[in-house]
Amino acid sequence: MAEPYQRPVARIRDADGSVVGAGFVAPRGAIVTCAHVVNDALRRDKDEPSKPEASTSVAIDLPWADDRKYSGRIIDWRPPVQPNFGGNPCVDIAVLSVDAPVPKASAVTPQPPATVPENTIFHVMGFPNGAPAGAPFKGEVRATDARGWHHVEADRAFGRTLEPGFSGAPAIGMDGRLLGIVDIVNPEERRGVLIPVEALMRAWPVLAEPYRGLDAFREEDAAYFFGREAFAERLWQSFERHPVTLLVGPSGSGKSSLINAGFLPLLRRRGSWHLVRIRPGDRPIAQLARGLVMALQPGIRPLELADQVKIREKELLEDPSQLLNYAVSFQEIDHRQVCLVVDQFEETFTLAQVAHPEQHKALLAGLAMIGGHSKNPAIRAVLGMRSDFQTLLQADDAATGLIKAIDGDPTILLRRLDPGERQRVIQGPLDRLEVSLEDGLLGRLIDDIANNPDALPLLEFALSALWARLRIDGRGRYLTHAAYDEIGELSGAVAQYADAVVDSLKVDLGRVKHLFLELVRVSDIAEQDVRRPRAKNHLDAIDLSLWPLARDLAGKRLLVATDEPGVDIVHEALFRRWGRLAEWINEDRDFLRWRQRLEERLRDWEASGRDPSQLLKGPMLDDATARLEANYGGLKDTEVEFIRESQTEATAERVKRECDDLWERLELNWEYNEVESHEAQALMALASASKEVKLSFLTSAAGNVSRARRFNRAPEVVLRSYPTYFPEDS
Repeated sequence: MAEPYQRPVARIRDADGSVVGAGFVAPRGAIVTCAHVVNDALRRDKDEPSKPEASTSVAIDLPWADDRKYSGRIIDWRPPVQPNFGGNPCVDIAVLSVDAPVPKASAVTPQPPATVPENTIFHVMGFPNGAPAGAPFKGEVRATDARGWHHVEADRAFGRTLEPGFSGAPAIGMDGRLLGIVDIVNPEERRGVLIPVEALMRAWPVLAEPYRGLDAFREEDAAYFFGREAFAERLWQSFERHPVTLLVGPSGSGKSSLINAGFLPLLRRRGSWHLVRIRPGDRPIAQLARGLVMALQPGIRPLELADQVKIREKELLEDPSQLLNYAVSFQEIDHRQVCLVVDQFEETFTLAQVAHPEQHKALLAGLAMIGGHSKNPAIRAVLGMRSDFQTLLQADDAATGLIKAIDGDPTILLRRLDPGERQRVIQGPLDRLEVSLEDGLLGRLIDDIANNPDALPLLEFALSALWARLRIDGRGRYLTHAAYDEIGELSGAVAQYADAVVDSLKVDLGRVKHLFLELVRVSDIAEQDVRRPRAKNHLDAIDLSLWPLARDLAGKRLLVATDEPGVDIVHEALFRRWGRLAEWINEDRDFLRWRQRLEERLRDWEASGRDPSQLLKGPMLDDATARLEANYGGLKDTEVEFIRESQTEATAERVKRECDDLWERLELNWEYNEVESHEAQALMALASASKEVKLSFLTSAAGNVSRARRFNRAPEVVLRSYPTYFPEDS
């Protein structure tokens, strides 16, 4: 089986069949290599800058994909030598189309521009002299110059140097990402240069993923993050001046993207920080403990990580001020402060406060303590929060200290995009990748997002769908009106895509509905419905078929994977813009809200050590009983058990009440023919009582001295109330 660094490799040959270099299979089946390798294949001068004739073909084969021979024609040419080379990194690149479809599995996948720090390890498979079948190379990045080209050298323990036959070969990092292609080699010094992947993307733009769909931008996507530069700078300035900064904005305004791709790159460039980034979920202190341990001990083994997280979690719950002590210890080790980023901060109010209030209070207490240390703090925090949940923060008594810390300047309101920012969001990535829009399409997009509350996520999604349909032909590389019509325009793109994905899965639609509803926490009003991440073990406890379905939907980017492992809905805009999901939620809103209350009661019961007093009673139990019969398949085993235990306890309490009432009415201090009327009525009630009451009546007589004495006064009278157990002729 081919290694990841072998699978995309292409072998380039000259007219005689001799191997002259390498290349790799790119998306859409194109071959990317060095321009000087093509010159060698065509027996031109290695540094010849002119583009070969359109009819010229190059012999190619894919040794680790199939046994076919291909012929390639140049569709993009970046000459080996350019006048005034300067800082332009996009030189010595050739892109070839081939005469037959290549195996899709051999192509590298689109990716963001790779950040390549020093000492990054990579592998290459090339074709040096004497190795026409291929030879591996292992190297390290030693530096990156002003152009962005990576200077590399051989791993001396590996034993092989870079040689001319490696030119054009893809350099694949240990994480499977493409770092660039080999260009200049110096075998005597065991050194070479990689043309960076960002330059390759300009030559063949479908190598890139410049738009994120409904996903938030990541830190590695910073090169394509446009439109929020002023807010990124403002956030950084607040971070420098204040120990805690709150970034608030409506759903869909791009808070997570601003933090990830706007603020964090500034943090990396302008200082040396330990980054602890969490999303609260329903156990924010557990998430914080995990983040601290991983920041302090990168590369820690999973079992040790779990143990350390439990220890730190316990310490933080008992004393939230330990957060400051941990930060000080970080600083003492390497003189670096801690930057704590809490994204989706509203989750501590919508999820944690309900599920684990002690975790919620400890997080707020810890943040308040950070806010109280304004002089040279060892830790600073940035919080991202939906503005429609800000009232929960203001109303929470546990948040008083935090509110004082963020009052005024430390709170930044992220408004929606203005027209100029919208244009930069669209145009910025295209300019970077040398791609254009058909005339009028930019204006059409900007008009469509005007006054739309979900403008940014819908725009990113539509641009992602357009990018997948990027047209490349003799006119250039451009996005088209026809593609925009095809995806359903801005308003219909999300729903059209989501429906197509679900329909393509060929699974029971009820199972898809069940999964999505598990990932939503509903409110009284649809506008305040929020995502609710679920762990794999939670889904497995409901239905073992849900997790495989969740993984399929994550692969289609309707869901996103979490660390637990688990899944989450990609963006709350899906609630509003995918009609099928909105309909599912509204159809089951009453049941979902009831189930959320059930989960809260179940957690209280389990936290109390299953104290019977915490079981369901009265109308809530009646409601639960009716819903259990109607929705049994929609409940976890633990929830069903909780309802059953409540029913059992309620039955036991009812039986005890009826039994006690009967004993209150029976003295049995008379002769058989002198029965008092109220006692006769009690005996009749005993005779018609349920088996459980009758059995309890007798067993209580055996275990209670007073009742035993009364029973012994007239046992034959009492036993006549038990004809099933004690017939009269017995």
